[in-house]
Amino acid sequence: MSITTDLVAECVRAANSLEKLSSAERRLLIERGVTTSRALRSLLIETGASPVFDIETEQVADEIARKVEMMTDTTIMKTLLALAEDVRQMRILNYEHRLRRKRCGNAG
Repeated sequence: MSITTDLVAECVRAANSLEKLSSAERRLLIERGVTTSRALRSLLIETGASPVFDIETEQVADEIARKVEMMTDTTIMKTLLALAEDVRQMRILNYEHRLRRKRCGNAG
């Protein structure tokens, strides 16, 4: 598995067992998700692929991470799942874009 695939799995597992996580662990996982999402979005932009997502998920998740102690378990769960989905979709888009570029390069 890749780092992004591992992160997606970790976010989903954490969302399903929040009671086992401290506030610090919740915050760190959300921050990792935001950082990964930003990196993947940046990579999509650099390679010329247009990300279909806006940055709202990252901004909201970043705010939730800062105030994690004040957030409900439901909010944390939804944030982790939203980040997992965002990272998963951008990973797929990056992979598909690399495959297309490779095919075009080999054809020429």
